[in-house]
Amino acid sequence: MKFIRMVGRIVSKKSLTMLLALLLGLVLCQPAIAAEGFKDINGHWAQVYIEKWGAEDLIVGYPDGQVKPDEPITRSEFVALVNRAFDIEDSDIQSRFSDVNPSDWFYGQVMAGKEEGYIAGYPDGTFKPNHTISRQETAVMITELLNLTAEGQTALQFYTDYLSTDQWAQPGINAVTTHGIMSGFPDNTFRARNNITRAEAVVALDKSLTYQKKSVLVFKGIVELDNQPVKGATVKLFAGDSHEPLKDTVTDENGSFSFAVSNGIYHITALLNKNVGYTSQITVNDDSIPKDLEVVLSPGARVSGTLMDSSGNPLANFPIYFTANPTFDGKSDNNGKFSIVLPMVGNDGQVLTYSGYLFYQGVRQVFASNQQYSGDTDLGQLHTTIPGETYSNGGGAGGNNQPADTTAPIWSQGYPKTADISMNRINLLLQANENGTCYYVIMPDGAVVPGAAEVKMGTGSGGIPAIKSGQVNLQGNNVVSVAIGGLQASTDYEIYVVAEDSMQNFQTDPVNLKITTAAESGDTI
Repeated sequence: MKFIRMVGRIVSKKSLTMLLALLLGLVLCQPAIAAEGFKDINGHWAQVYIEKWGAEDLIVGYPDGQVKPDEPITRSEFVALVNRAFDIEDSDIQSRFSDVNPSDWFYGQVMAGKEEGYIAGYPDGTFKPNHTISRQETAVMITELLNLTAEGQTALQFYTDYLSTDQWAQPGINAVTTHGIMSGFPDNTFRARNNITRAEAVVALDKSLTYQKKSVLVFKGIVELDNQPVKGATVKLFAGDSHEPLKDTVTDENGSFSFAVSNGIYHITALLNKNVGYTSQITVNDDSIPKDLEVVLSPGARVSGTLMDSSGNPLANFPIYFTANPTFDGKSDNNGKFSIVLPMVGNDGQVLTYSGYLFYQGVRQVFASNQQYSGDTDLGQLHTTIPGETYSNGGGAGGNNQPADTTAPIWSQGYPKTADISMNRINLLLQANENGTCYYVIMPDGAVVPGAAEVKMGTGSGGIPAIKSGQVNLQGNNVVSVAIGGLQASTDYEIYVVAEDSMQNFQTDPVNLKITTAAESGDTI
């Protein structure tokens, strides 16, 4: 994602007012009309967006109370609107366009767009600032502005008139469609060469702003041992105070790692053989993206033990956690045994105090509390209250006792699935072979695939906020229906679903469902 930077000189409030007036063709000596006074948008398909932008002073109306939402917009006006919405300030770089001169009101705006890299001119060296802008030109500009990508031409070929689009514009149309920023008309056409209207431009840019706010930030770091970068260290990312890792990676030959995340607070752990380290309270936002984070490894204590259920049988393949801020996670093996390497001393030089615990049916059970480790430690057998499961091997009484269930829920054939898809609502249908909990997230089409733990937390990949998320109880072999509302018409979405049973056996791979909501009459963006 390319994050828009501030460039050039500061624009005065008076200049911005003049710009907005010129943008909508106002006579400057007459008063502008506030959003609530727009007379020609009542019942218009873009009314909500236009009122929102009016309230935020991104657009103003004509003295007669109109905003003329269905009128076209010029290339220079569109650039000015983009810069206003994305806080891109004027640039005074030298123009290479033969028809853009320093005396033009749009000179600084066009130069800023050029410097940001989202506009380009024509082969003859012109920009044609006073020409109206087409839908396909808009799609290309937005693609460059947001650095959008989309594989193939699947989204483009959805439009019945895609063959009539200019080849240079096809990747842009495909990208804005894939990411839900622009879409077509109810007859499944895109009408690429049509002029984009003022309303369509506002809606496309509003969705562009929403996309940017949900975009991924990438922070980078390096893992070191004895002041040297190390290759092959396992690095795990945790969100906030969560005990479950969002994702993990392995350091490259330079000891480097990176994670794509959204705004938030994170911590990371790193492990190489018996050397371990961590970094806590990593703040990531648009103004603070760590690029040179260091995680220093030092010899750790190997803590081991055997988990037992309430019947005295090994508790196999069960997740465990040790927390001293941050959290380190592990898992018992088929015999209930676990082994986990923990730092003995914190980054502040103080001895760390741990609590070891697991979760059963959503309840935290502590099996080791107030523990400090000065070396390798075997905790022995650790008894829990988790019930075991007894079943007969060959029928009749006296069958062999077996460890507790270690299998995640299995979806019934054809499930999960969706039904009753309308403009802004769907039903999610679920059926599995046992009781448990289903977790789901709805993401924009084309979003990076989240991990199972991220879906459980209600986020997309890297902790990106989901459009919708939730959980519902599963009833073995019974269909459960979940109504999900608040979606947008004519929009592609991706749904990710995972399930977990009462023994916390968790599906490792989310199921992916793709949907397109129904079109709204008159919806052109």
